[in-house]
Amino acid sequence: MRRLPRTIDKPTEVLGFRMDEIGVFVSVLLVFLLVDWFFVGLLFSGLVLGFLRGTRRGRPEGHLLHLVYRLGIPLGKLLPPGLKKLSG
Repeated sequence: MRRLPRTIDKPTEVLGFRMDEIGVFVSVLLVFLLVDWFFVGLLFSGLVLGFLRGTRRGRPEGHLLHLVYRLGIPLGKLLPPGLKKLSG
């Protein structure tokens, strides 16, 4: 029997960051680059990235998505939050 690596289901990472974390970092940085505040943008992007990693640590995949949904923020094509089940 051949052994499979344990990283087969692990999300793709670059320098220890997941791809969506890198996307948030780059997006925030690009917004600040548009107004010529590179160093402020770099600092703020790093803070946002640190906050994002801190809120995800030790929690399952999709935790932040469920948290945002529970707070009542509508997300794209998902069902609107706060729907009640029909009894009957």
